[in-house]
Formats: sequence, structure tokens, C-alpha cells
Amino acid sequence: MPKSEREALMVQLDRQNRLLERKLLRSEQALRLLQDIQRGNTHLQKSLFSEIEAEKEKSDRLLQNILPLEAIRRLGQGETVIADSIDCATVVFSDLVGFTPASAEMSAEDLVRTLNDLYSAFDEAAQRHGVEKIKTIGDAYLAASGLTGDDPDHAATAADFALEIRDILLASHDEGSQPWRMRIGLHSGPLTAGVIGKHKFAYDIWGDTVNIASRIQSVCPPNEVLVSADTADLLPERFRLTDQGEVELKGRGQRRVFRVDR
Repeated sequence: MPKSEREALMVQLDRQNRLLERKLLRSEQALRLLQDIQRGNTHLQKSLFSEIEAEKEKSDRLLQNILPLEAIRRLGQGETVIADSIDCATVVFSDLVGFTPASAEMSAEDLVRTLNDLYSAFDEAAQRHGVEKIKTIGDAYLAASGLTGDDPDHAATAADFALEIRDILLASHDEGSQPWRMRIGLHSGPLTAGVIGKHKFAYDIWGDTVNIASRIQSVCPPNEVLVSADTADLLPERFRLTDQGEVELKGRGQRRVFRVDR
């Protein structure tokens, strides 16, 4: 091959090499860009996942303030009707004495602060004892023990809780607050529990057991805990029971009741 042709071929090969080098460089740059994007996407995915998990935990905490854990689990599994027939549970019904006329003399802020401080302390006591707070009805506080069916000592659990919230109320007198008094009634028996609502869930209980606990509360001496004979029969000996004889319960006739203490 003549020298001139060899030189022309060398020039052409050199151009092709430079072209290949530029293409290779662009390929490497594109690969690095893709790797950066992938790393960015991975970081973004992790960030989004963390945000989703944080929001889920927040939603779960909000639900746990409204519904029992078992009800939340069942709703999460797709159950549309949460309803349970419970053979025997113990209902705690408490009510502040004379709150309605006293509240008429209070500002809205003082009224809400008073109930919030007191019933927040009751909520903490309910958690300690494993008692399910059902709801507040005005100045009344409704709770129950034994709703899951796995607490054979539900009456004792409820009595311990009732005595503690009585003591919480009495202790609040030493802090210079309004000296409120409270009636607390307990009754044990069958009831129905379930979740109602779609946009605003509510966990509630129904049945004569609830009504009788309310009636016993209404005849209870202030700052005492009064239980039905049915509940008294379930309480262990560590509780001190004082027979109060039979009392007239509105719409329920005569019922034997006991004052309970430690």
C-alpha cells in the first residue's frame, strides 16, 4: 500500500477512535446519570415510605383513642360489622354530683378544662387497669371490663378501677380545685358491644347491664362505689363489702347492693 494511502487510512482510523471515545464518554456520563437518578429514586422511595409509615402510625394512634385494638384489627382485615355478644362483663358508670347547676356558673373554658383534667386522669387509670373507656356523656363517664372475654377477673378489675377514680377525685380536692363529688355504680352481666358509624367511628355497649349500672350509680352515696349483688358475688375476698340491703332502682324494682372498698 502506498505511503499516502496508509497515512489517509491512519487519519481515518484516528477519527473513528476519537468518535468512539466520545461515544464511550457520553455512554459513561449517561450511565452515571442513570445511577444518580436511581440513587435519587431510592432515596425518594425511602423518604416517601417513611412519611407513609409515620402517617399510618399517626392514624393508628388516633384510631386507638377511639376504638379497642381488637376492633381496629378486625376493621383492618375487612370486617364491615363489628358486633360481639358478651356473656358477662362489668360496667362502671360514674357521674359528678351537682355538676349541671354548678357548670352554669362556670365559663366555657373552665368547664372544659375541669372535665378534661379529671377525665384524662380517669383515662390513664383505665389504661393501667386494662379497662375499656366507652365514652363520656356530659359529666358522666362510662367504662367496662371483660369486653374481650379473656379476663375472668373482670369484676375485680372494674372495682379496682372504680376505687382509683374515686381516689383521683378526692385527691383533686387537695389541689385547690372545685370539691366535686361523684357517684359510681357497677353491675355485671351480659351485653352487646360493637362499632357504629362510617365517617366517625364510635365503640359502644348496649343492654340491661348498662342500664342497671346507671341506676345503681343514681342511688349511690357521693364519693362511694356501689355494686350489685351480681358483681359482689364475683369479687375476691380482698375487697371489703358492706351490705346496703335492697334499694329501689327506677324501672328495675328492688335490687340488693353493696358498698365496696379496699
